[in-house]
Amino acid sequence: DLIVSSMTLHWLADPAGSLERLRRFLAPSGVLLYATLGHRSFPEWRAVLADQSLPSGLADIPQLPGVVDEERVVPDGDALSFLRRMKAVGGLTPKEGYTKLTPGALRRAIHMADARFGGSVTWHIVYGRLGPHDASVSRPSMMPA
Repeated sequence: DLIVSSMTLHWLADPAGSLERLRRFLAPSGVLLYATLGHRSFPEWRAVLADQSLPSGLADIPQLPGVVDEERVVPDGDALSFLRRMKAVGGLTPKEGYTKLTPGALRRAIHMADARFGGSVTWHIVYGRLGPHDASVSRPSMMPA
């Protein structure tokens, strides 16, 4: 049998635990394939917020087992477009306990991201493959930090 998860694990409170639970449903020759945000997603936006001592509503994404490939994608040309894309895919649902930025703080962060990083915000996408008996380990990342 086959279980596939595409760009959903990062929405869950425990992505790694969810993968482990899904693996239990596999037949002995089955495979679980997934694509999701990786732990190195959005470093530019996170850095801008940290530099301004502003809270980040972005959830912390753990390293996941079974990663076999990864890529970095920069789909937007400016920080406002990044935030609009996040809103369009429901990605602006903040982590628990997050205090929303004031409009002024948000504008300053957008301007700083555009000035410092040319508005680029990187999405780290990981692709994983797990069988019913695979060890819960991933290969080391081949991408620079």
